[in-house]
Amino acid sequence: MSLKIKGSLSEKIETKFLIKRDVLYMYPDFFSATFFGLRKDYSKEYKLTKEDQSDYFFESMFILMIQIILCICIWHTPEFYNGNLLYCNNYVLNLCMFTCVLILHFGSVMTIRNGMNMCMYVTYHSDKFEKPRVAFLLGFMTIFANVFASITNLVMALTQKDVISVIHKFIGFRILLQI
Repeated sequence: MSLKIKGSLSEKIETKFLIKRDVLYMYPDFFSATFFGLRKDYSKEYKLTKEDQSDYFFESMFILMIQIILCICIWHTPEFYNGNLLYCNNYVLNLCMFTCVLILHFGSVMTIRNGMNMCMYVTYHSDKFEKPRVAFLLGFMTIFANVFASITNLVMALTQKDVISVIHKFIGFRILLQI
């Protein structure tokens, strides 16, 4: 028994890619709920008014701005002015830094992926939104705020000289990303 393939391979790949692009899988958080609230079909299904949509959008922007402002405040601490990024030849300290940065990375990667999916989905399906630029901005700001927070965590971990300080900073950044 043989399988007959009709059409060229490029047509099949393109069709499969188009089908995959139409399905959107996202990690459930406040930003993805706001994104789905901006879609025409969901706003009609859940009877969201324009005021509801704008409230959700501005709450999301407020949360992202708080994350960015707190990271900027961290960058303006004296630890960053002095340039104390040192390599310490301490196995326990380096292991703790690696573990804390890795755990925080795993925690933020889903939110960053959500932002990338939002931008991609709006780019390909802008007709499903009344205001596609607003939905794209939400995705972009989600990416930017979380990447900035992850980089800030990495640099902050490199400035610490003992394990307790690394863990304290990690807990603070984890709370910052959970806002």
